[in-house]
Amino acid sequence: MNLINVIKYTHNLTVLYAEDDDDIRNHLVSLLENIFLKVDHFQDGRQAFNAYKHYYSNEGKYYDLIITDILMPQMDGIELSKKTLQINPKQHIIAISAYNERENLQELGSLGVNSFIQKPIKI
Repeated sequence: MNLINVIKYTHNLTVLYAEDDDDIRNHLVSLLENIFLKVDHFQDGRQAFNAYKHYYSNEGKYYDLIITDILMPQMDGIELSKKTLQINPKQHIIAISAYNERENLQELGSLGVNSFIQKPIKI
């Protein structure tokens, strides 16, 4: 599928992205902003979760997609996923992980998160 076809499906979607590495976050955000309608990004899971609740309060709907790193300060991607799925069990989540985080991927899988992107991200 080429980028034009991808954009046909994604141009009205909103994304919440949590990543503690500034370089990775800035790089991926610049790509995501070309594909999705709205991309809100945060340095850790706690900020992202607060923004998730705030977005629902203001917009009356949830983000279409959450993309989260697994290992972050304050609140990791596993806890962010747990808390988010408690509020909205149908939330779509993609976890970003380094290869050596197999146990974390298994835990996310048991929560129902079954979409993963491996670091380093190759655009």
